[in-house]
Amino acid sequence: MTPQHEEALRALRLADRDIAVFERIKDVPEIHLSMVCFHAQQAVEKSLKAVLYEKHLDFRRTHDLAELAAPLHRAGCPAPYADAELIPTASRSVTTIRTSNCSPATMQHGSCALFAPGPANM
Repeated sequence: MTPQHEEALRALRLADRDIAVFERIKDVPEIHLSMVCFHAQQAVEKSLKAVLYEKHLDFRRTHDLAELAAPLHRAGCPAPYADAELIPTASRSVTTIRTSNCSPATMQHGSCALFAPGPANM
């Protein structure tokens, strides 16, 4: 097993943890939406990094999903989303994705993270 493969597996294990947390808290009214969205974004970020490691593609340390997806696109790796569905925040420190339970106000402020089905849902 190569070091890159081991790192990819580690990233997927970490993504699974964030997915598990997301699934447990997404419908709990007492949990602030920003925490739900944080775990969704983290799961996507770690999953993208796992593919980058597995494909031996270089990337800089970032939380920007669009930036992480770029080397995959250049390498011809298919993605289950369009680039326009990765919405950067104003600071570009993280990239957000929209969920069905995000309000338009939340999305405008870039505090919600996940894959958006399209602009009609904004």
